[in-house]
Amino acid sequence: MSGLAVEDSDELWPLAADAGLVLPADPDLSGVELLVDADRDTEIVIDLYDPELGQNYVPRRLVASVTVPVAAGARQWVRTGLDWSPETPRNAFLVVRANDALALHRSDRPTPGVLCLTRVPLRPSDESPQPLREWTDAGLLRRTFCFRTGETAAYSPAKTTDGYARPYAGPHMWVSAPLADDPSPWLELAWPEPVTLGRIEVIADDDVNEDLINLHHHRTPFDTLPTLLRDYRVEALDTDGTWRVIARAAQNRRRRETHTPAEQVTTSAIRVIVESTNGAASAHIVAVRAYE
Repeated sequence: MSGLAVEDSDELWPLAADAGLVLPADPDLSGVELLVDADRDTEIVIDLYDPELGQNYVPRRLVASVTVPVAAGARQWVRTGLDWSPETPRNAFLVVRANDALALHRSDRPTPGVLCLTRVPLRPSDESPQPLREWTDAGLLRRTFCFRTGETAAYSPAKTTDGYARPYAGPHMWVSAPLADDPSPWLELAWPEPVTLGRIEVIADDDVNEDLINLHHHRTPFDTLPTLLRDYRVEALDTDGTWRVIARAAQNRRRRETHTPAEQVTTSAIRVIVESTNGAASAHIVAVRAYE
């Protein structure tokens, strides 16, 4: 996946409170557009913040603020004009300020590496400021505001070998094109010279933003995290240029799968071919690791 766009609207989200949109800026963030409805001629105010710390998902340092006129009307793509090139890849936190004349469009599907939030007022008894408690995904879990951006490298294949196993200043995973367009996406690791492998690990995306607790009354609408790979195979490149299956996973429900071939494999390349997920529209792979 080289670009971010959520264009299929399912419901309006009135801007009764500030809305937050967390997007990866890798290597930059550009071409941000929002799908809005306006009851009357008005303005939309958007602030772009740098969370600064990789583990932060709250606005911290203001980078830019824009005010864009919006005419009365429905389903308007508003060009924000926000562009940001941070020194290193990281998340950007966009705050769309409350406006009773405006509503954002919301899609009933999650988007990997993107979070949508709304601001709630703190109680008088709460210590202030506490940005973490001010921002919640209530009503927005597994949903995304409709937006479009320019190209991004946040989901490139190289992310699977960058050493990260969890999101940190970005999603740190490879995301394929939709399976509807490419039903057998694959990810390849190659070496300049043949190597001998005895163990291969495939780490999938178990969606750390999902709210999972052990209370009996708390249930998700699914038994297996949709973002996990369900069926896939691992192939190795033989010296004659053909690919040979060395491992398979079927009906997988785990984040991390370790594959140990019956015999060590000498090869100059391996690839993981995804056959299905547990519900996600695209294949997500956090890491592929090969060991002697």
